[in-house]
Amino acid sequence: MQYPWAVPGQKVVFIGPPKEMADIPTRRLPGEQAPKRNNVYTIRGTTTGLAADGKEYLGIWLKEIINPEVRFTLKTKDLVEIAFWAGMFRPLQKTNIDIFLKILRDVPSDVKDLEDLSSSR
Repeated sequence: MQYPWAVPGQKVVFIGPPKEMADIPTRRLPGEQAPKRNNVYTIRGTTTGLAADGKEYLGIWLKEIINPEVRFTLKTKDLVEIAFWAGMFRPLQKTNIDIFLKILRDVPSDVKDLEDLSSSR
């Protein structure tokens, strides 16, 4: 369970469950929202919990999705918002476009003039 990137404020992309979990039916409660594949979200908070197999997992809450609190187990009367497994997300990487800007700066002026002609049509 190593997700050092899973911190509040981090932008993440929902990639969905791994292939071995894709066929496991997911129960949703009335009014509960789920992330959509390839959408970008912001981590609002994290929590740890135990999966059905007894392994600890890291759950994340998303700023863009706030679900109702529910009684999660029969062992407690506490209400909690169900978190999404961090393994279904990947951190959104920031891209440095400096190299592309340098390429544009290095374009010869006669090519830039041709671009200006084509854009004026």
